[in-house]
Amino acid sequence: MKHRTSILFFFCVAIFLLTSCSSPQYQYNTLTTDNSINNLSEILVTANVPEEDVETIINYIELYCTGIYANDSLNSGWQTTNVLKELYDYTAAINSYAEQEFDDLNCRQAAFILYHSFFSSAETNEPEILDECRQLPQNMRSEQSNYTVLFGSLPLIDTVERTVLNYWEENDAVFAREQIQLVSLWGAKEEIIHNLHAGILINKDDKIYFFEKTDPMTPYQLSIFETTDDLRNYLLNRTDEFSDMTVLIDDRRL
Repeated sequence: MKHRTSILFFFCVAIFLLTSCSSPQYQYNTLTTDNSINNLSEILVTANVPEEDVETIINYIELYCTGIYANDSLNSGWQTTNVLKELYDYTAAINSYAEQEFDDLNCRQAAFILYHSFFSSAETNEPEILDECRQLPQNMRSEQSNYTVLFGSLPLIDTVERTVLNYWEENDAVFAREQIQLVSLWGAKEEIIHNLHAGILINKDDKIYFFEKTDPMTPYQLSIFETTDDLRNYLLNRTDEFSDMTVLIDDRRL
């Protein structure tokens, strides 16, 4: 019996190591130091993000860095991991936020702050996510229609990809197709399509940079991926609760 247990143990370890080694690696930075924040700022400026928007997101990042979770639980500098690994303890982040609250953003709000000047659409009166819009900086609240077009939930009519892209086309969505691009993750549940995550992609110096607010109460993160396929796998690993999960870069499927 003891011999069987040992064999099972080593078998499990071997499977774990094989899975870890075969999973694509990427680098990430939780933006908790002045140096890393300055690095992000330089990347955004190079991508022609307006100075006001860069300053806005940096202010939110610096505010996050004053929180308990950022100070007690996050590593500084660049780290390497694989796309399947979960990095943050969401329960601990929530508990820390409850002890010390501050103005925080979700992934869509953070992405919109940096991308709003690169996107336009027709007016829409759909009200699904107006509460999120009210938490945007004051100078962007007039753009709640664009925000809703980009991120609003939709009834599932066709595939997730076709439903979202058709909706954008119907609302005259225009993506600037510049160095900065919007990355969005979508999935269906109970015949409704939801935006599950959003971030910003920037290609610079032959590197693929991805900036995101990982979740409410968890860190802002800058990552470097070897390929966009690795980025897609990273995003698809966020949840298994939705069907037909689809990653879009601007208005094309990744």
